[in-house]
Amino acid sequence: MTKLLVANLMIRQVNVESAVETASTPRHIALVRITHWIVVLSVLGLLVTGTGILVSHPRLYWGETGGVGTPSLIDLPIPFIIGPSVWNRPFHFFFAWVLVLTGLSYVVGSFITQHFRKDLLPAKADLRWNRIVGVVSDHLRWKRPEADAGFFLPSSGPAWRCRSGLRQCSQY
Repeated sequence: MTKLLVANLMIRQVNVESAVETASTPRHIALVRITHWIVVLSVLGLLVTGTGILVSHPRLYWGETGGVGTPSLIDLPIPFIIGPSVWNRPFHFFFAWVLVLTGLSYVVGSFITQHFRKDLLPAKADLRWNRIVGVVSDHLRWKRPEADAGFFLPSSGPAWRCRSGLRQCSQY
C-alpha cells in the first residue's frame, strides 16, 4: 500500500513538472506522428480481422493450398464459427495495404523532409569503435546517458524519474 502511494505521488509530481517542461522539449515532425498512429490503427485492424479469420477457420496450413477437406499442419482446439467472418478477409487485406502504403509514405516523406539524415542516421563521431563500445557498455550497466546541450534525452527528465521510481516500487 505504501509503495502504491509513493508511486502515485511520484506520478502526480511528474505531471506537474512535465507541464512546465513541455514547451522546451522537441516533438517529432507531423509526418512521424501521423504515420505512427496510422500504423497503430492498421496493426490493430490486422489483429482484429486476423483473429476473426482464425476463429472462422481454426486450421493452419503449410504450402500453397488449404481448405476444409485438406490436411492441416495445426488444428486449433476451438470450434468453427463460419458465419460472422464474411468481411474479415477483405478488411484484413485492406489494413495490410494501409500498413504498406503508410510505410512507403513514411520512407518517402522522411527522405523529402530529411528526417532520415537529421534524426536517424548516426553521425561520423558515433561510428567510431570506442564510442560504440562505450555506448554498449553503458547500456549493459544501465548507466544513464549524459545530457547534451542540444539533444533531448528522455532518460534525463521527469519521465525517467517516474519510470525509475515505478520500476523500483514494482521490484518488491
